[in-house]
Amino acid sequence: MKQELIINEKEYSFDLIERGENFVEFEISGKKYHFELSKKERHAAYLTSKEGTNRIGVYQAQGEPLTVLQSGNEFKVSPKNSRSSKKKKKAGSMISPMPGKILKLMVVNGQVVKKGEPLLILEAMKMEHTIKASSDGVIEEVFFSEGELVQGQVDLVRLVSKEKK
Repeated sequence: MKQELIINEKEYSFDLIERGENFVEFEISGKKYHFELSKKERHAAYLTSKEGTNRIGVYQAQGEPLTVLQSGNEFKVSPKNSRSSKKKKKAGSMISPMPGKILKLMVVNGQVVKKGEPLLILEAMKMEHTIKASSDGVIEEVFFSEGELVQGQVDLVRLVSKEKK
């Protein structure tokens, strides 16, 4: 499946061949790569090439692009559509940073929340991402349930800020 990314402000495309629970295989410019999960931490994952010759670290802080570390080099990675999504992002929408699985919901419709309060935990690329409230307000709608798979750049929760109520 053809994917497009922005890596350090430059656009790239690649073919995602297969992604499993502990591995990913993709092709860039005719060369195939296969990486397996070697270690997982709360907000980071470490992958090793099938041959064992290439190692990368992957982490993401909330609201930031994915950071990939390889051979002392740092790469900021985000989906190609994330630039336009951020421009079009509606106030109060909490958007998934990438495809993943809803591990835990911490809010329900109608619940009052404070800015920075955790709303849900999304597992993506073997890392847990805590999605937090962008402002004080009321949860208007939760779009997914625990255990559901979500695509990248989709609304997860709609929050109506107190200023708008």
